[in-house]
Amino acid sequence: MEVAHKAVPKTNRMTSFIIALLMFSNAERVTPLQYDTALAQRAQIRAEQLCETKQWSHDGWRDSFKGYSGYWGENLARNFDSATSTHKALMKSPTHKANIVKDKYAIIGIGRSEKCNLTVELFASNQATSTVALAKK
Repeated sequence: MEVAHKAVPKTNRMTSFIIALLMFSNAERVTPLQYDTALAQRAQIRAEQLCETKQWSHDGWRDSFKGYSGYWGENLARNFDSATSTHKALMKSPTHKANIVKDKYAIIGIGRSEKCNLTVELFASNQATSTVALAKK
């Protein structure tokens, strides 16, 4: 099934979580990340796929960046009930912290599956150079 930047409905709680996570991430950086809605849609699809397949790994993460060039990164967090606890956990991990503060990244997209309590942060150095449909597995 092909999914081409389908709008994903978000609850107010989910939207507040994502905004808070973005604010926390930007507080750690010299240059703030710009929130990219296309990348956020991909992060949401990734979160839902990981939840549906009960996958808890970075396997296949590069598929989220089809149409993007430059540098990319992914952070995963699960079983945290607030943006504060999610961000604190990510900052305690050297590799996740590195993604948050890396100056090569300019944009971020955040997705969250409330069903599985799973958050996906996708980072990129620039916006997509082409619109590429994502296959939902």
